Amino acid sequence: MITLPSREHIVLGLSMDSSVNGGVGVNFAYTGFILSNSADEVYLSYNGTIIDEMIYSAEAGYGLLPGKSLSLHVDKYDFNDNDLSDSWCPSPSSFQSLGDYGTPGQMNPFCPSIEDVDGDGFNTLSDCNDNDEDINPVAEEIWYDGIDQNCNGDSDYDQDGDGFDSDQHSGQDCDDTNELINPTAYDVPQNGTDENCDGNDAAESSTPTVLDLSAGDLVISEVMYNPAVVSDADGEWFEIYVMYGGEVDLGGLAICDNQNCTAITSSLIVQSGSYVVVGTNSDSATNGGVNIDFEYSGLNGLSNSGDVITLSYGSTVIDTLDYLIGFPNLNGASMNLKPGNITAMLNDESFNWCASTSTYGAGDAGTPGAENDSCD
Repeated sequence: MITLPSREHIVLGLSMDSSVNGGVGVNFAYTGFILSNSADEVYLSYNGTIIDEMIYSAEAGYGLLPGKSLSLHVDKYDFNDNDLSDSWCPSPSSFQSLGDYGTPGQMNPFCPSIEDVDGDGFNTLSDCNDNDEDINPVAEEIWYDGIDQNCNGDSDYDQDGDGFDSDQHSGQDCDDTNELINPTAYDVPQNGTDENCDGNDAAESSTPTVLDLSAGDLVISEVMYNPAVVSDADGEWFEIYVMYGGEVDLGGLAICDNQNCTAITSSLIVQSGSYVVVGTNSDSATNGGVNIDFEYSGLNGLSNSGDVITLSYGSTVIDTLDYLIGFPNLNGASMNLKPGNITAMLNDESFNWCASTSTYGAGDAGTPGAENDSCD
């Protein structure tokens, strides 16, 4: 239990270890979610009663800057005032010796005087160029002109956001409109596309590839979206059951949630009837004790309140799971598809899912890579 005197501060964070968290004195370490860099919602509640909430986004005028906390103006310590973007600013106070800005555990400072010079609705704290009304966080990006119109700080020569600049502008990306085509992508053999930008399509393979997969050949059979023994960023994973009638290479398979897409970027040969585990962290020492077959990147995390996972290649959607209404609301246990109902049609129904009961690794519940628990 943590008790707090009136008018004092408490700091919550992912880690209480100041040697790895940037030098912050954290009073309580939470698990189950991470804060988005672009937009998110934070709620404090008890037994269904919301005590306070804070919803932020760049589009709403909040000054979201790398290395600086969002700081509520010292004169705006009020549950109504903290709903307004004008009450917040990037912290003007640095702490520790690592260069980040914020006042964790202390009274916030005054926010600097701000104004909207160009009249575009964004003040000098949230507008990366407050002298040009066509440059602000909601402006349409004009690619390859060297100007960051939407103020997101990303490269103006990486239109598809895959981390590689276009080869038409001194980069290495041979198709800057497709995030799944870049120098680190898996080149699917003989599909007529040079996914890895080496100038050639990969040679024909004797093993069937994602080109041979049809709808229903892969089934999402288990999802750990909210681990308890490690953070979501370290311990999220989901399982794919292989319905395809034989050996198949999943290299190039696209994995998408409701915001972003990634792909399996290496050869991954699997067998019919096997359970394949893909996750955000392949280190079993830090991911809660899961053996991961492929570590993905590029997704913002599986939402604890509902998300959409899609497996596809090209125009072929192999399986989709939309776990929102009626699906188990879990913490520390995976969501488990009932044995006997592992098909791409039956996994659409919430009543075919339940909480896993078997434990694995460091203590969370789930059966990654193995037959699912009974839902009886």
